[in-house]
Amino acid sequence: MENIDLLVGVDKVVVLEDLMEKHGRELTNFAYVYVQDWGVAEEVIQDVFLKCYQNLDTFRGDASLKTWIYRITINRCRDEIRKSSVRKLLTSPLSYFYPLKSSELTPEDLLVLESEQERIAQVVLSLPIKYREVIILHYYANLKTEEIGRLIETNAKTVRTRLRRARQLL
Repeated sequence: MENIDLLVGVDKVVVLEDLMEKHGRELTNFAYVYVQDWGVAEEVIQDVFLKCYQNLDTFRGDASLKTWIYRITINRCRDEIRKSSVRKLLTSPLSYFYPLKSSELTPEDLLVLESEQERIAQVVLSLPIKYREVIILHYYANLKTEEIGRLIETNAKTVRTRLRRARQLL
């Protein structure tokens, strides 16, 4: 349902369910990266999907539905950060970064891999937000620099610079 023409005459509930199924988990994880609180991240995503449902008629198709819903998520997270005066520090790693799926690894290998993934997640989440968001959007949401630029309202060159600097910090 990524094409605007497919939305004409389709029940909004069907579109919303499709969006929730396709992007719900990744958006929740993405929101967590911003707000660093699972409960708040889940609330943010509930608000995002409500907003999507309410404004689906206004979707113009200038970007994909995925880009549109990420933009809404970013705005909602930024609102939440502005409201919150105290940000929690990371206390548990994100399994989102590297879900363990291989059944061929030994328990020892899994433990080492999990430890490495924890360290990577902690380092990524410790980055300043402007670097953290481009890393997450580029590597974990698989968005191109031009799409990221539109989402965070900056040009693609700035996104590439932030990616480079974030990699240096990592």
